Amino acid sequence: MEKFDLDRFAAITGLVMLAVAAVIVVVRIAYNWRRNEHSEKCRVSRRLKRFAAPRGFRVLDDVKLEANGQTGWADHILIGYFGVLLVYDIIFAGDYYGKPGDKYWSLGVPGQGRYRMENPLLQADRCAGRVLYLLHEAGIKLPSPEHAVVITAAKRGVTSYIKSEDVVQFSELGKLLGRTKFQQDRDVDVEKVAEVLAAAQASPEKFHSGRDRKADG
Repeated sequence: MEKFDLDRFAAITGLVMLAVAAVIVVVRIAYNWRRNEHSEKCRVSRRLKRFAAPRGFRVLDDVKLEANGQTGWADHILIGYFGVLLVYDIIFAGDYYGKPGDKYWSLGVPGQGRYRMENPLLQADRCAGRVLYLLHEAGIKLPSPEHAVVITAAKRGVTSYIKSEDVVQFSELGKLLGRTKFQQDRDVDVEKVAEVLAAAQASPEKFHSGRDRKADG
């Protein structure tokens, strides 16, 4: 019978425990990130709804649309008499670089390096196409959707070098909503638009399949 190797057993046990600990750390980081993301998105949603309520506007959250085999998404859609505003949230602190038309933006985090992220404004263009198609099919005329990117991280930890009036920090969201174009009455049927968009929500399977195709237009 082979002699039991206590040292080898201890080494293997140690590696297993180390692997389990690493998994726990990764899961905890992912959980905290998701919880923070959810919290920040709720904060933007509450601000939009506070603006919408007294005006008879509507807010849809976590919108994933499917139209004519194509998909589009937005963190929030504000529907008012002016038309539609597509809103995208960014929750990370750091320095943001890029141009409105770039495919990717860059996020520099002090002490950690620089990361690449998809440009939310291009996502907004795709989602706008889905919105206009769906409403056209429903016989509803709508001005071209507006869009905004909201950086929710604390202002002292964020510097945006992206030259676009549609990219704002959370503290500036109220000022953005106060722009004249969002006060205009273009005779948009708020409830009907909300009904059409809510009914066009894509299933998770179809939505992710559509995103993988990276459809344009």
